[in-house]
Amino acid sequence: MDKIRFILVVLSSLFFVKGQAFNGEMTEEIYRADTTREEAMEKEAERKQDENREKEEKERYYTERTINFDLGFSNYLYKGKFPDATDELFTLNPLGSSNFAIASNNNSHIVGPLFLDWGGSLSWYQFKFQDPGMRIVKDADQVYFFQDTSGYTKYRKSMFKATYLNAYMVPMFYVGKVRRSKGFKGWSHGHGDGGFRFGAGPYAGYRLMSKAKLFFVEDKRQVIKDRGNFYLNNFRYGIRGQVGWNSVDVYFNYDLNTLFERGRGPELNTFSFGIIF
Repeated sequence: MDKIRFILVVLSSLFFVKGQAFNGEMTEEIYRADTTREEAMEKEAERKQDENREKEEKERYYTERTINFDLGFSNYLYKGKFPDATDELFTLNPLGSSNFAIASNNNSHIVGPLFLDWGGSLSWYQFKFQDPGMRIVKDADQVYFFQDTSGYTKYRKSMFKATYLNAYMVPMFYVGKVRRSKGFKGWSHGHGDGGFRFGAGPYAGYRLMSKAKLFFVEDKRQVIKDRGNFYLNNFRYGIRGQVGWNSVDVYFNYDLNTLFERGRGPELNTFSFGIIF
């Protein structure tokens, strides 16, 4: 019996030692697994932080491209006043004189609330005379205006037009949170939900074409088209102002140089205003 007890004690001791060793190995394996899992979680967290940091950098300094359209009215000042104030022949019809432009606009974030609207545009100006019988004529030295008062012809309307290729840079200050608008491949329409914004900056343009049109009735409706430069300045430059709220923006353009070449026509400074959409 004593031998049997001895054998049982020895076997129990062996099983106990092996069990302790097995438990130690299992504990070590579990520890290693936990350590590997924590390291993987830390690496994943670092990767997400890097992605968020890159995203914040892109959101902070980005350029949003838009296709904008200007639609509004045009007119000009004669020596700082409207021409009708001194009853000039070249007085315009304010509702019939218009301005339209299509622009490839870039809105770049500079720093803080400061953005920069910059790009190029193609603009059309229509100057419709108040008197439908007014004529604009170019001679060897200058352009002049005259009115047909014979009464033999029934005039419907008279105007001259000019087309310009322009470039502009308008610093804009945004008040409130700015949200980027979504569009096809980076292109969108307008500023989106950007709160209140305002700014002013320079522009310059080059005249591409100009023409005069006279509509009248003699037995039937007719139109006379006269293509020429009419001593219009080939270059124009001025100041553009913009004010916006959410998706609505308005503009105001004022030419600092005169519409006609100096000494070739009246000293007229063109301006236009309207809505950007």
